[in-house]
Amino acid sequence: MATVEIRIQGKAHTLHCDDGQEQRLRQVAQYLDRRLTDASKASGVPNDARILVLTSILIADELADARDEIDGLKRRIDDVEARAASALERVAKRIEDVASQLETT
Repeated sequence: MATVEIRIQGKAHTLHCDDGQEQRLRQVAQYLDRRLTDASKASGVPNDARILVLTSILIADELADARDEIDGLKRRIDDVEARAASALERVAKRIEDVASQLETT
């Protein structure tokens, strides 16, 4: 288990994570810190619980949008796979028909 020190709105926090995940944790913490800073500037309210709630909602909204996009992409992939399978079946049938015609000639 690794230990990482991060800073959120100027405060140091020590967190534990799986070995090898230190850089990812730092990146996520930096993203959170930027979002908190942006929300604080936009609302005019400094380091406050309301900023944490607002930022959490904004990030949750981003996550929901990303999940919706992933779901849409999965549906598109499923559609492409189904069309490709159908096309392969038609090609296979055509090859069988041609082979049958060649056998009878």
